[in-house]
Amino acid sequence: MSASSIGGASPSAVNVNKVKKVINDVLVSHYAALNSLKTSLSDLASQLYAAGLISDEVRETRSMDKFITEFKASLSFKRKLPKVQEHCQKFLSSFIAVRGSYSDAAEALGEDWVEAIRNELGFDFSVDIEH
Repeated sequence: MSASSIGGASPSAVNVNKVKKVINDVLVSHYAALNSLKTSLSDLASQLYAAGLISDEVRETRSMDKFITEFKASLSFKRKLPKVQEHCQKFLSSFIAVRGSYSDAAEALGEDWVEAIRNELGFDFSVDIEH
């Protein structure tokens, strides 16, 4: 299933900083739920590491808090919308690869990112949340 919003501004007219703020705000709203995922953190760490989203040091922590912090830190350096979407896709795909509740978390997070960006910024942000 691909989650995307419809229409609105062209990607070239999009303020990437506003997109990143919405992504961070939605991530904060999911923070408690994501932190409740205690099992399989080593599997998630391996997926995030393989996707190039976290460093070896962060992988060793097996800490959801550190994973999220690293995701947000990298996101802050993304300047173009396709890079932001790719970064978010890798994050969601890492969760999906772990399966179970992690996959469900990715689906909810992806849907909320798409909906929030559509509602707040009025354009299409597309991420694939296929299981």
